[in-house]
Amino acid sequence: MPQRSAKHGFTLTELLIVMMIIGVLVSLLVPTVSRAIRMVRGTMTRWIMDDIGLGLEAYKADFGDYPPSEYDVSYPQTGAEKLVFYLRGPRGDGWGAGAAGHLPEHTAASRPRTRTYGPYYQADEDGILWEKVVGNTVPVAFVDAFKPPGRIIYFKAGRNDDGITTYQWDDNGSSGTEVQQGWSNYPSEERFYEWTTKKGTSSVPTDGAYYRHNYLLVSPGQDGRFGAIKRDENGNVSVATREEVENGEGSYDDITNWN
Repeated sequence: MPQRSAKHGFTLTELLIVMMIIGVLVSLLVPTVSRAIRMVRGTMTRWIMDDIGLGLEAYKADFGDYPPSEYDVSYPQTGAEKLVFYLRGPRGDGWGAGAAGHLPEHTAASRPRTRTYGPYYQADEDGILWEKVVGNTVPVAFVDAFKPPGRIIYFKAGRNDDGITTYQWDDNGSSGTEVQQGWSNYPSEERFYEWTTKKGTSSVPTDGAYYRHNYLLVSPGQDGRFGAIKRDENGNVSVATREEVENGEGSYDDITNWN
């Protein structure tokens, strides 16, 4: 009689080896996928900033200047809030006829109120952060493409008494969550200048030190923190200087319209 071939299954050792190989492959693959996702989200954030930049230029063409960013005590308070307010208009339908005849208060030049100006940037539904301010739900920031999304802060360039191009570091400051507003990693004007001047220059601003002389947009990036961070052996996060980043002791992943 013909003999039946014996069925051979995996032994426990073989199964463990296969599982180990799969685990190694996954451990190699996950960081690669994570890096790819970060790159995609970073690219999408730059596209968002490019679109906002086009809106800012169109706004300037209509009203002669970029939207203001200086901190105020009432809504819109911060540069981030003002960016959304002025590019969308008070009702999201632009200015002039789209805003019941209202025009931006900061523009001195008269414009016909019977025509509509803007809106200059229409974000997707999940591209705007809404919060309650004095009992009303209002837009407080455009957000980047990371998860969770980070608010994009806005600084209009100006010139100080010495004619030096500069940004007011507290334009996105003193209310709300510090990390969200940028103050956690920009705790002083000197630290802010350190991260908004060209690499290798003094933290004291000099003419020509900035990458841009019109406006600055900043997303906190993947880490959700504005500015640079470092972690201690327990994983606690603190502010890092540019020197520490250059020495490999910290990291900086903010996305701006000047890099």
